[in-house]
Amino acid sequence: MSKEIIEKHYDGQITCKNENFTYDSNIYRGANFTITIPLN
Repeated sequence: MSKEIIEKHYDGQITCKNENFTYDSNIYRGANFTITIPLN
């Protein structure tokens, strides 16, 4: 549903990728969502 709202109503784009990140000297793996919406 979020994808449909962003792409159809805001002419934007949503992407997701799995990434590793470090927090408090521990390595975690999680999803990184990027939402791009044009300003004009």
